Amino acid sequence: MPPRVTWLLPVRNGEQYLERTLISIAEQDYPDTAHTVYAWDDGSSDGTPDLLRKWIGREVQGRIIGSERIGLGRALAQLTANAQTELLARIDADDHAESDRIRRQVEYLCDHRKVGVLGTQMHRLDSKETLTHHPTQDAEIRWALRFTNPVSHPTVMMRRSAVLEAGNYRDLPPGNEDYDLWVRMALIVQFGTLDQPLLGYRIHDDSATAGWNDDHGKRFYQMRNALIDRLLPGTDPVAGRHLLDLVRKPEDLNVSAEDLMRFRHAAMMAARACRYNPTFYTSTQLFKQQYENLKTRRFKGQPLIRPVWPILKRANQLLHKTSKSAPNKSTAA
Repeated sequence: MPPRVTWLLPVRNGEQYLERTLISIAEQDYPDTAHTVYAWDDGSSDGTPDLLRKWIGREVQGRIIGSERIGLGRALAQLTANAQTELLARIDADDHAESDRIRRQVEYLCDHRKVGVLGTQMHRLDSKETLTHHPTQDAEIRWALRFTNPVSHPTVMMRRSAVLEAGNYRDLPPGNEDYDLWVRMALIVQFGTLDQPLLGYRIHDDSATAGWNDDHGKRFYQMRNALIDRLLPGTDPVAGRHLLDLVRKPEDLNVSAEDLMRFRHAAMMAARACRYNPTFYTSTQLFKQQYENLKTRRFKGQPLIRPVWPILKRANQLLHKTSKSAPNKSTAA
């Protein structure tokens, strides 16, 4: 018997697309008896409750765990607490799971026992265009958490025991509940992302992506700063926030030698906190790119270089343009 999986499906006023999502669950190429849907109706005022009752327990195995308006984070926490399986699969009520999604994720997690969070890439439902190009390797994913959210929440399959060990979902504004959980889980389990787009993501006026704006970005950085002790354990919080802000401002030339030293040391301390070799994060492509960028900005910011840098930059561009337009002598001959 293959491992059993529980889908976590919180929904509020999802009548328009919910049935198509449930159809994609019913059409998985995974044994019907091995996956079940746990849904939470978050106080819907449309036809969502009727659709859930029509499908769950009839067309697909599952239960409607609650129907009270409690918010996304608390709903997910309740669904996780009530689940009876170790493997949990997230999906939103306007998405479409590819038919092989569950099978592929289960196979990977069975082969990689230390991975506790496994995502996939996503594609647009209306065009099949791949929307995400998230890093796929554990160290790259976990280092990237300090600067962005590199895991698409609706695509993940997780180990319930690890979610509970990390403290479960918390009651936070939508868009922060997953990032907050990833940061806490990153200290105890490995991460992975399959490079195939196994979830179709629907972009519409009410979707999470449509609502991303400057306020969402501000909330993200506020959450990141609140989690600085977990993101950069062993580093002074004020210094840690300064380093992360410095990395995300590529035009800031005020980079000191101390900043470079602290940035590398912070990455090494973060690796030690997870009981890894100190080079675990400093050997990632992302860290190397960031460190080289900081070194370049430090050079540009030197007192003798800063005033003439725009001139040097322009001269280099003209030289590059001239060399590209010059005829190849061997070809001319």
